[in-house]
Amino acid sequence: MSLLASAERHAIDDASYRKRYVCGWLTSDRPINAVADHLAARCLDVIKPVAGKRMTPWFEPLRLELLAASMERAFPALLWPVKRWLCPTSWGTYTLLRGAPTGAGTEELVLARQAQQLAPLVGDFLDVWRLALKLPTTYAPLRWHGDTILPPQAAVRAFRMIRDAHHLGLRQSADIIDLCTHRVFIHPDVSQHPRVQADIAAAAAGQSTLQARFETYDDVAWKRIVASLSPAANYS
Repeated sequence: MSLLASAERHAIDDASYRKRYVCGWLTSDRPINAVADHLAARCLDVIKPVAGKRMTPWFEPLRLELLAASMERAFPALLWPVKRWLCPTSWGTYTLLRGAPTGAGTEELVLARQAQQLAPLVGDFLDVWRLALKLPTTYAPLRWHGDTILPPQAAVRAFRMIRDAHHLGLRQSADIIDLCTHRVFIHPDVSQHPRVQADIAAAAAGQSTLQARFETYDDVAWKRIVASLSPAANYS
């Protein structure tokens, strides 16, 4: 039990690290060397590495969480011969992932590949989100007040918001993170307001940073923007 407790402490302590000391707890009927060989092979031949990378370390908790959400039916076959994988989540709990010899194909994994490409930026945003929750805010109607560190499925939410930001033309990480932060603290549809749309367009064109634009807003301005949008459900 002391070994398990130590592993859990490590998993909690390195939650924001890129290279995790503890990536989860696995069960399998296969020998440990066979499981290790399987995981290594899948890092090379299922999710093809992005440019400049030799492999995709999808076994890391954040990447695994995104992979499970983006692969759907093909995911159990990817894990197998791992039967169960208890994985630390982005919102500070654990989720049980199951492997099975389903025979599902893995030929078309466009969404999974995109999620793996954006995983570092997802991690950066989650770090900013966690830090922002520790700071005082004056107007933040969607500020998370739940029992977990972040709302459930935080990484998937982050991936979708980052993908939305790309569709809006944003390419600078700081601009993308700034927009995502306002979406989780102010309103999820804040980018639909005409004034915010103009600011996003300026940032996308390289005329200004989104932060510089948003610094011109005060709480009254944000309240007016929120009032003009459809009501948003609070995370809590």
